[in-house]
Amino acid sequence: MSVFGQTQHQPRVFAHDATALADLCGIPASINALAVAPPPVADQGTNYTAGPTTYNTTTNGGGFGATISVTAIGGGGEVTNYTLVNPGTNYASGDILTLVGGGSDNNCTIAIATITACSTWGPWMPIVPYPPRNRRGIPPSADGLSPAWDRQPFKYNDGTDIYQASEGAAIYVGIELTKLTVVQKGAADPNDGNDTGVPTNVTIYYGVPAGSFMPIDILTVTEAVAADAVTYPDPAPYVLALF
Repeated sequence: MSVFGQTQHQPRVFAHDATALADLCGIPASINALAVAPPPVADQGTNYTAGPTTYNTTTNGGGFGATISVTAIGGGGEVTNYTLVNPGTNYASGDILTLVGGGSDNNCTIAIATITACSTWGPWMPIVPYPPRNRRGIPPSADGLSPAWDRQPFKYNDGTDIYQASEGAAIYVGIELTKLTVVQKGAADPNDGNDTGVPTNVTIYYGVPAGSFMPIDILTVTEAVAADAVTYPDPAPYVLALF
């Protein structure tokens, strides 16, 4: 039961949607391809280094998490070739990335050519209804009042990639689990830029019976171990997120 005192945080006595984890969107709107090098927009920048050297990025859109490896530079440190390292999330085709960090002047810009609408869900990925909904429960594009991802106040890191989660969801477990490991709301790093390191305050539930409702705000499931791993090698289709 929530202690936040907001309607959307209360136990899901009546769920609008029940979706198997296996059917959720994994990482929404990640970068599929960048514009062909050299950058066709704005500036190749100065004072970058190649090694290859991986740079964080900022954007003119709502995306976050993309990193780019600079593989070749000119005599003034201008970027002449690069590769995508982390595709990030919540980007749109045509968004502009700016490479920041190191001794650069933070003035190299690269356009996003295409995005992947939705990857397959897996452990550590956010439990997010797709398409995303705002606080009024409808697609933001339909009311124009809120950006698409304004219900994602937390970021967390599985040690490889940084993810951003929504308000969370309660879950229903349809098969017996010997172990269920989750990140609950409050267990992830706040969206304050301090998004390094694996959360140490994950919650582990042992011996979860089939047919269990868990009315807690879960941001992600990191591990689900079926009691009968032969019959249910992948528990994701049998664990439902309740929105």
